[in-house]
Amino acid sequence: MCLIWIVTGMLFYLAVMRCIEQTFDINAPAMLITAGVAIVMNIVLWLVLRCGNDGHHGHSHGGGHYVHSHSSKNVNIRAAIIHVVGDFVHSLSVFISALVIFFKPEYKLADPTCTFVFSFIVIATTVPISRETLHILMEGIPRGIEFDDVKKALLEQSGVVRVHNLRIWALTAGRSAMVAHLVTAGTSDWDALLRASSAMLTTRFGIAETTIQIEPFVEDMDNCVDCMDPRS
Repeated sequence: MCLIWIVTGMLFYLAVMRCIEQTFDINAPAMLITAGVAIVMNIVLWLVLRCGNDGHHGHSHGGGHYVHSHSSKNVNIRAAIIHVVGDFVHSLSVFISALVIFFKPEYKLADPTCTFVFSFIVIATTVPISRETLHILMEGIPRGIEFDDVKKALLEQSGVVRVHNLRIWALTAGRSAMVAHLVTAGTSDWDALLRASSAMLTTRFGIAETTIQIEPFVEDMDNCVDCMDPRS
């Protein structure tokens, strides 16, 4: 992603300098051929990445079944697609400006103008994927999953009176992980509770990796600092 921004910044700078210095040495036919070949190659690469990224599979844990698609879920594939799209946009800008200059040689400002426009388009399309990647690297809570909803769902499990040490984070764009301590009262079937909770988290929230510890209630939990939610 940084490479796209560096190339875009360099092209933007060169376009500004051409406008300031009014130095336009443009070979329109050569630009058309080069940009045309680049456009075709980027389209082929985009199709290869899209075909390789299509597909889905399912798996089950504890009686639950969760199907997820890898289409537009894998950040690496999406970043590669964005890289190809960014290169395609730059090539398209060169092709359009060369086409204009080929038929209207006096419109040489079309070259830097197209560079300005398409540079902004490239930045706008790459910022969202960069945000998502940073969110995963910082182990943020997965998008589409609410902390309070998960905690409430765990409290609704039979025999659970308290949930603490709940932590949820994104492993990838399409895969999440969670750890939690479930406090029970009485003589609950811990094995059944573990299976039911894991299946619920997988089917309802799509959380694939779960680590659940079940423990009996003790009075000290009311004053336990480590048992508080991360936002407390």
